[in-house]
Amino acid sequence: DKDKAALDELRSLVFQACEALIGKSALATFRPLADQVVQFAAKFVAYDPDYFGDDQEDSDNEEDSMGCEKKDSEDKGGDEMMDDDGECFSGEDFSGSDFGDDDLASTSWKVRRDVLRCLVAIASVSASSVDLFGSVITQVFPLIIKRVQDHDENVRAEALSAACAIFRSAGSVISAVHEKKVFALTTHLESLIALLMTHSAVAARKVAKLLCNDKSLRIRSGCVQVASSLVRLEDILGTHKVSCEQNKDQHQKLVSALSDILAMINNVLGSAESGAASSSTTNSSDMTTASLRMDSLAFVRAYFSMTSISIVSFEQAVSVASTIARCVTDSYLRSAAEAMRVVPSLVATISRLCSADAKDSASPCVEGLARAVIQELGLKTIDHEVKDAAIHALASILSEAGDLVSPSTRNDGCLPVLLTALRTPESRMSGIKAILTLATSRKPLDLSSVSGQFLAELCESVKINNKQQRQTALAAAA
Repeated sequence: DKDKAALDELRSLVFQACEALIGKSALATFRPLADQVVQFAAKFVAYDPDYFGDDQEDSDNEEDSMGCEKKDSEDKGGDEMMDDDGECFSGEDFSGSDFGDDDLASTSWKVRRDVLRCLVAIASVSASSVDLFGSVITQVFPLIIKRVQDHDENVRAEALSAACAIFRSAGSVISAVHEKKVFALTTHLESLIALLMTHSAVAARKVAKLLCNDKSLRIRSGCVQVASSLVRLEDILGTHKVSCEQNKDQHQKLVSALSDILAMINNVLGSAESGAASSSTTNSSDMTTASLRMDSLAFVRAYFSMTSISIVSFEQAVSVASTIARCVTDSYLRSAAEAMRVVPSLVATISRLCSADAKDSASPCVEGLARAVIQELGLKTIDHEVKDAAIHALASILSEAGDLVSPSTRNDGCLPVLLTALRTPESRMSGIKAILTLATSRKPLDLSSVSGQFLAELCESVKINNKQQRQTALAAAA
């Protein structure tokens, strides 16, 4: 057993060294070695000689959808290696793709973890070449996504982190191409888009399934992070007007999976389990729950910030609004601040998609958000970060959906609170920015009841020896 542990440690160190060398390699140096390194990593990505669980394939057969071809049994001979007992093993023999009890104190999970990190380094160094990046993720992504079913929690978490990194790199590549920072042939770009659509749909389905079934808060948090990276990738494709018509089926699967994930996350945020993060204790369980809550709120913010109206629906925004209204009053300060940051994009989505017939259902949602933010701003012990986020959220509510807020809430609640923020030295800058947001609103907004007081406070702000504050105050007063 000691010899096995020592050998596993050596293999782990080898892949750590590979990761470091690849990270410092130039593209020209790495390109000839890319396939060789990927094949080497592929041999160990499922290395787990001490696990004898039965493999379980997903019903939707993701590998077939990714276009991965299974090797014939006679082709496996070249991939076999000898373990320390002189017996052959291969990735297929020790895939361990289902969850099982890890009764043995095996250290092979460290090897799989470091292989995944090495694969991420390979994808990152390939990102400056569209054709090589497409070729690499074709080989690398199936290896990574299969590990999200690993029986070891550390490996599952690393696989989810690796998937996040891959999608972030992909988004950077597409942005760089459209900003003319990286040259790419049209055929290479189209091929990359097709690959990303297919892999994204597979990852979204995997994440949705894992988010629903896995009881580990750490893994569920990782699933939400992957979903957030998929949302950002989808937003990048929409921002650069990348056509998905040729991959319409895969794109629809991705959109459907993201919608399902949003519904799950809405339940997570509204559940009593998430509310456990509100306690003032700082034990590891509470911090893990808080991390899941923060990641969930970040996903919601990214989802409703997407530029593609066809993906986000009015019904989704309305269903999430009541949950966010409860989150902004969370006693866990970081969670409350993150919830406040969700409010502007959520309210903007409701206002943008709200038809004349839907105002009766939209108005209570926006009203509830406004009252929750006002309640939080009324606390004497409010944190500075939460206060700044709350002031911005309140200004966004009035600017984007002031017509959906009742006159009594607007005149007796929202505007006096913003005036108080403007008069308080600690929150004056945030108050000035809020007034600037109201002044530049494209929607008609009646500020007659407080406009004189606003102008008086802005004039006082101009006299303060703070360049940024003076400039912002002048812009708001204009």
